[in-house]
Formats: sequence, C-alpha cells, structure tokens
Amino acid sequence: MLRNLLVALDDTPAGRAAADFAVALARVHKARLQGLAVVDVAFLTPPAPGRAGALFYKERADAARLADERARDEGLTRAFVERCAREGIAGAARVADGAPIATLQTAANACDAVVLGRDSDLHGEAAENCAATVRGLLKATPRPLVVVPAQAAAPTRALVAYDGSIPSARALQLFALLGVAQGLTVDVVAVHPDLAQARARAAEAQAYLAAHGTQAEAHGIDSKADPADIVGAEIRARDADLVAMGAYGHEGLRAALLGSFTSKLLTASPAALFVHH
Repeated sequence: MLRNLLVALDDTPAGRAAADFAVALARVHKARLQGLAVVDVAFLTPPAPGRAGALFYKERADAARLADERARDEGLTRAFVERCAREGIAGAARVADGAPIATLQTAANACDAVVLGRDSDLHGEAAENCAATVRGLLKATPRPLVVVPAQAAAPTRALVAYDGSIPSARALQLFALLGVAQGLTVDVVAVHPDLAQARARAAEAQAYLAAHGTQAEAHGIDSKADPADIVGAEIRARDADLVAMGAYGHEGLRAALLGSFTSKLLTASPAALFVHH
C-alpha cells in the first residue's frame, strides 16, 4: 500500500498540480507526504571567467540569486506543510541544496513513489514539454514516478497500458501492490497487430489486478498504428486521470528507454502517468 510519497515542490503550473495530486492520493490512502524543494547551486551559480573585480560582483549576484531561491523554496515548503495540516494529512517538507536528480533519487529511497510536475526542473521556471529532471529521474530511481501535467485532475479513473514486457509487468505489479487503483475505475489496454494477442495480454493484466483486489475492464486493440497514439486516444476517450505504464521494452507498446512511446506520453498525456522501468 502507499504509505510514504515524496513530492517534488516547484512553483510551476505542473509543480503546483503535482502537489494537488499528491494530496489527493494521500487523502485516499492515508499516506504520509514528504515535500522536497531543491536549491540547485551549480545551476544558479555557473562559473564565469573574469578579472578580480568582475568576480567580486559575480559573487554578490550569485549570493543574491541563492538567497532568493532559498526564500522561494522555504515559502513553498512552509505552505505545503500548512496545507497538509489543514487537510489532516501527515506531512513534512524541507529544502535541500544539490543537483535535483541526485537529491530526489536519494530522498526517494525512503518512499514508495515520487510525485512531480511534468514541467519541473526544480528551478522555479516551467520547462517546455517534459523537464530534463523528470526524464533523468526516471532513468535513475528504482521507485515509480507519478508525472503530473498542469491540467491534471484528482484521480477517479485509471488506465493500465500493458504489453507483457518486463517493464510493463513491473509497473503493473507495483500499481497493484501499492493499491494505487483503490477507489478508481480501471481499464486495461493492450495494443498488438494481432487481435488475439492483444486480448490475451489485456486479459493477463486484468487477471493480475483481480488477484490483488482490483476489478478492471480489459480492452485488446488490434492495430499497426503507433501505440502511443492509440493509448493517447484511449486516455481521452475513457477520461482517464491516471495511466500506469512501463517505461520501455522492445515491441508494440515496447520501445527503447525513453523512446517514442514513453516520450510521446511523457510530453502529451493529459493524464498523470504512473511510470516504472
């Protein structure tokens, strides 16, 4: 079951949506929230050549930028803790100096999953499409990520994209064992050029979820079209708020790590993604 969620705090549209999404999950699962804001010192104070006088002014400017960033992050963490208290959720938050990916990776080791905004590089500015920090953390952490777009709603309906690959099976297993589907309507989608194969894979995932107490409707889709496009259309058609998926594989839904399927959905999915590799 979900017991401890790490939330990356960032003052971006998707970063704010991620905090909302995490609070919604914590409310249902009675989970504890750990908020983390990161001051990326290396990013904020890049080296620059210059004479002694110029370096003096650079150091003053760097110090001012760091102070502003810490003040902003302290405000984020304070507001997050206050919100948790208002909503009766066990929550804590802190500010840490360091590289965002490495800092989040270390903190994630004590948590069940990481929730972060799709546009969050933890620099206070929204990244275009999917942030590099999101992509890097997906490769670096053994924990599943919940990647939240700016328009995400509190989850009511989930879609499981399943192709039988090892990453897909791992994502399905954690989705089931953590009880993420609790209280949600769940659909399973499998895409394959052969309808019998598609239906068999969808039924396999459906049976696994049922064994862990989650009833789901299975949908096998025979198509040679881009699976990311098929799944994207299913997300919209079924009004899914949360999609469970593996990050890579070799066939059908399977693609190279952060390849076409994963990258398309990370960039364009209107629903939050529960992603694991």
